[in-house]
Amino acid sequence: MIACPDCGSALEFDVAKQKLKCPSCRQEYGVTSVKDNTESADTFNVFRCSQCGGEVYSNDNTIAGFCSYCGAPAVRHSGTDKIEVPHYIIPFKVDKEGCKKIFEEFVDKNNYVPNDYRLEDGIHEFRGIYVPYHVYDAEFDGAYHMKGRSETVSGSGDKKKCNVKIWDINAVVSGSINKITHDASDAFDDDQSELINDNCKEFRKFAPGYLCGFYADSADVPAEEYTEFVKDTAYERAEKSVSVKMPGSIKTKSPNTRPDVKVTNTGDVLKPVWFMAYRNNNRMAYSVINGKTGKISCDLPVDIKWFFGISLAVSAVLFIVLNLLQGFILTAKSSIVMAAFINLTLSVLYNMNISKMYDHEIKHRYKARHAGGAVTLANSRLAGSLTAIAVFAVLSVLGAVAVPMITD
Repeated sequence: MIACPDCGSALEFDVAKQKLKCPSCRQEYGVTSVKDNTESADTFNVFRCSQCGGEVYSNDNTIAGFCSYCGAPAVRHSGTDKIEVPHYIIPFKVDKEGCKKIFEEFVDKNNYVPNDYRLEDGIHEFRGIYVPYHVYDAEFDGAYHMKGRSETVSGSGDKKKCNVKIWDINAVVSGSINKITHDASDAFDDDQSELINDNCKEFRKFAPGYLCGFYADSADVPAEEYTEFVKDTAYERAEKSVSVKMPGSIKTKSPNTRPDVKVTNTGDVLKPVWFMAYRNNNRMAYSVINGKTGKISCDLPVDIKWFFGISLAVSAVLFIVLNLLQGFILTAKSSIVMAAFINLTLSVLYNMNISKMYDHEIKHRYKARHAGGAVTLANSRLAGSLTAIAVFAVLSVLGAVAVPMITD
């Protein structure tokens, strides 16, 4: 641990002041001004989960009471070890109180979340962990060849014309995109890590003081594993830049050819993440918050009892309302039109849920880029909308045409 020079207590990193602070005598120190009491600067306490095998390290002696990755309580101190730490680190900017506030606001916007997931004790299970990220530079050499389309309107009234032009675009690209990052921890789910990842380039030189009161994970995934991800990210940013520089009336399409990209791993950086693992029966739910930006990703559990309770209550209300409507005269035509509107409403709600699933499961999933998943689910969204409109139209036609024929 890093001890206070005045009283010997373990120092903690104060997120708000970005300094080391003693909880006993309240003295404050610069992060690099106090030396670690361990044998060397790269020797840390290692904590290992006996259930999932996940490891975190810290310069504190306090044992980790549970595993942040699987929620298991059986975490033991494996002793000290020399850890090859990254050269750079991004310190926490969101403290635990800020983390709790972000989490509470997010949960309050979602229904059917178990009550014990909202409790203060559950929120206290958040733990600050520095997650290793590989850092890459992508260097371009070549040109983009793509089509562009522009439309101009001339005249007015009956003489109004729309002129369409197709452009052949040859955009030479040179230079590089620096500090593209991807998490290097096998225990941290790639999808969640990308959901909260940022483009922050404010790297600081690593110092053990930043770990006071926090844990860190070590890189265990080879940097070469994410070469294709880096290329895709670099192409995406470059194509966006090319599109922005086009005249406003020209809309670009997907390129026919792309420039070559050389990917280089320039090292690693530790990024701050607030972790919480929640066990709901046999299912694990994870919540992670970016300790720099406050961006959140939650795998929220569902309280089945609450869900069915609300469904039963809504069904009871609808049953009473429909029984009261028996006193009114409803024709077959009006009944079908009403059914059409109800179907349209339910279909719109269904399509909204599909859209949310698309944004959460596919849009941010880089793996789906190579599997065609985005296209498949995008087609499902379109199919859902068209189905809703088609069924509404069919039922309306039945109400307007078929019913009068039957009554006659």
